[in-house]
Parts: sequence; structure tokens; C-alpha cells
Amino acid sequence: MLIGRQLRLVASLCLVACGAGISGARAAAQTQPVLMLSDVHFDPFRDPAKFDALQKAPASEWASVLSKPAASAQIEEFQKLAKACPSRGIDSDWPLFKASLEQSRKRIASPAFITVTGDMMAHEFECRYAALGGKPAEYPAFAAKTVAFVALQIRAAYPKTPTYIALGNNDSGCGDYREDPDSAFLRADALALSPLAQSDTDKIAHEASRRGDWSVDLPAPFKDARLLVLQDIFESTHFKSCGGKPDRDGAAEQVAWLKAQLQQAREQHKQVWVIGHIAPSIDAYNTIIGGHQVCKGESASMLLGDDHLGSTLIAYADVVRLALFAHTHMDEMLALHDGDRSVAVKIVPSISPINGNHPAFTMADVETSSFILKDYAVYVAPNIAGAGEWSEEYRYSSTYHLPAYDAAAANTLTAGFLHDQASQTASSQAYEKYFFPGDGGKRAMVMKLLWPAYACATATYTSEGYRKCACDAAAAK
Repeated sequence: MLIGRQLRLVASLCLVACGAGISGARAAAQTQPVLMLSDVHFDPFRDPAKFDALQKAPASEWASVLSKPAASAQIEEFQKLAKACPSRGIDSDWPLFKASLEQSRKRIASPAFITVTGDMMAHEFECRYAALGGKPAEYPAFAAKTVAFVALQIRAAYPKTPTYIALGNNDSGCGDYREDPDSAFLRADALALSPLAQSDTDKIAHEASRRGDWSVDLPAPFKDARLLVLQDIFESTHFKSCGGKPDRDGAAEQVAWLKAQLQQAREQHKQVWVIGHIAPSIDAYNTIIGGHQVCKGESASMLLGDDHLGSTLIAYADVVRLALFAHTHMDEMLALHDGDRSVAVKIVPSISPINGNHPAFTMADVETSSFILKDYAVYVAPNIAGAGEWSEEYRYSSTYHLPAYDAAAANTLTAGFLHDQASQTASSQAYEKYFFPGDGGKRAMVMKLLWPAYACATATYTSEGYRKCACDAAAAK
């Protein structure tokens, strides 16, 4: 039923002639350019000798501190720090973050708006702060300054562009996947991030100080368009309070807020993008690589603690034009659906190269009247350091030959992935090739081996739905 229902959409969509570039589509469909950034994971500890100066300086002076020559023992001292607080790779340093903004400005100097889908702070942030002698009582302020610094640099690169920033699981005043509502960290970030929206600043600051959630109406030329921004750390399977206790009250409160916002948008005939960090989806990596035996009764690994965010988005599919998330650092497309109601989900690739991926950003074209994502192109760095000229890796319209990335297209694509168990179609092979940014297709063979199981993760967001899909696929072999 899952495959059949989605495949019925293929015939009608594939009759539409596409292939025009983003600039051509903009002229024909009255679109505006949008820049999408995510998972910067800025590491202020790359030169440990500068830590004391950063601790004392306001975020507005960090660029000056970071731009000073590195200490003579910088490499050795950072290696010691990395050994004390090991991570799976290296996050974004100051040169890489600067390069990402310089390269994006070359491609799109005046976007209509910018989205940042979470995780401004580096991995192992709390450990490295402590290892360099930081005081626990001062940690929330230093963490908030790091987020503020990232925001200030984006604003400096795009001073006239509204920028809408969601917080991620690393963006916390008390540790990865930990936070408390109304915390000093959230209040500080609300004050730092709200001015970047360039409208409703006081309203956003007030809303965001509670849980990091807020709403804003987009200015003209967008028509009846609204963004709902979530700090969905509270809904993660890994979430704990700052005191270290599991707590689902914040998740329930967040979903209630989202439902109220979406209901209001429906009544006011608004078109909405929901922006967060962690998508309501299967944790495909841990489910597949972790060897979860879902056909033998073991549950799939989930990114969120329950299905309420996904089901809420679906319930308001008439309102939600796009759900924009990140977190995996990869380039992904998902479809949330139940019956005839569907929502397109786009996962934005990361600036951070911690997984061995090349840093990437996404340039999109958004239709002003419908608020639909008409097209996008992903730009990647030539290396993990971000040095050199970043280039277009692929363009959605010319790769998938669909007129937009909306609910119908997401259903069409994921249905095709499910049907194509051996990944023989051009769409499946393109997805495998571009999933890992900058890879050039080297890991496509690994994706091909995992394809049937991964394809199920693109088309269902519940553990039971994934189990049925994966086991049906296994039985069909």
C-alpha cells in the first residue's frame, strides 16, 4: 500500500517538463533566492592559547581574537585537547567558517532570507571548555557567546538579509542534548538571535526565551508566509534536563505550541515552513549500521522520543509547505505522509566536515505566492578544510526532473526509491551519489548495499511503519 499510494503520483508529475536552471525558474515562477546553512559546529578551541582571551571578550570582539596569529604550539596543544575530549573528526575552525560565508556571498549576494537549521557549537564543547580551565558557572555564558558569534558573522556577511536561526542539540548551556526551559542560555540566545530576523524582534526574543521556539511572518514579496522555528532538542530520544533527568514535559509543551501556531496559520490562511534541527524520522544510521533486527521484533532507532512532531506536521499538511531540518550532516529528502496528507522534509547538509564530508551550503529558489521550494543547488568545498573555490555539486531540477520540491515530489521520489530495490534508476543513483557531500560518489556503493533499508527510512517516520516497510522489502527479495 505504501509504495502503491505514492507511485500513483509519479505519472502526473513526470509529465511536467523541467530542466530550467534556478535563474530561469525564478523569472518564470516569480521566485526569490534563499540561502540554507546548517551544522556550522564552530570550534573556538582550535587554538587553545586564545581561550582566555575569548573568555574575557564579548562575542563582538571574537573575530579580532581569532584572527591573530596562532600560537607556536597550536597544533600540539589542540592535539592534546582532542585526545582529552575525543570526537569522531574535526569541526569548523575560524578559516573554514569565514570561507563558507565568503563562498556563499559569491553565489548569492542578496538572498531574500537565510535559514540556519541548528548546531552552531562544536562537538565535545563542554569537555573542551572544562579541559582548558573554564569554570562551570561561566559555561552557559561562554556557550551563548559562541552562538552569538556565529550569528554576528552571518549578519556581517549579510547585513540586510533577514536570518532565521534554529538551535540544535549541541547548542546548549549545560551539555549536548541537555537544556532547561527559561534557562540563562536560552534567554541570552533569544536576545542575540532575534535581531537577525529584522522584524518582530521583541516578540521573537520573548517567545524564544522559553524553549527556543518562535514564529515570524515573512515580509513582501512573500505572500501570507510564516516560519515556525523549533528548538527540538526537547523532543530528542537523548534529551535530559540540565540536572541529567529524562523529561518529556518540554516535548509535550513544544508540540502543543506548534499545534496552536499551525491552527492559527490555518485560520489566517498562512503558508508555513517549520524549521528545526532534528527531523521526525528514523535514525537510519543507527538502525542499519547498528544492526537492529527489526524483522525479529527489535525497534528501529528513532531520532525523536515519540511520533508527535511528525503526526502534527501531517495533520496540518494543508498549511505546511516544507519542513526543514539537518542534524545528520548529509543531504537527504524525506516524505511524511498518512493517507492523502503529506509533507516534504528537506535535510540540509553541514558546514562542519566532522564526518569526513566536504563542507556544503544550499542555495534555493522559493516561489513567492505559494511558498513552495521550487529548486535548489548544493555547493561543496573542494576539501574538508573549505579552502579554494566551492562548486555546485548538483541541482535538484536537472537531477530529478521535477517541477518543485513539495509534498507531491517528495512522495514521488521516495516511492520510486522504495520500488527500486536494486537502486537502478537515475534518481536512486543520484541520491546515493550526492548523499555524502563532496564525496564524488565514492561511498555510493555502500549506499547501494544499504539501499532497500535506507529507502524505507525516507518514506516512513514511525518505528512500526519502518518495520513493515523493511520486512516487506526483505520478503520480496
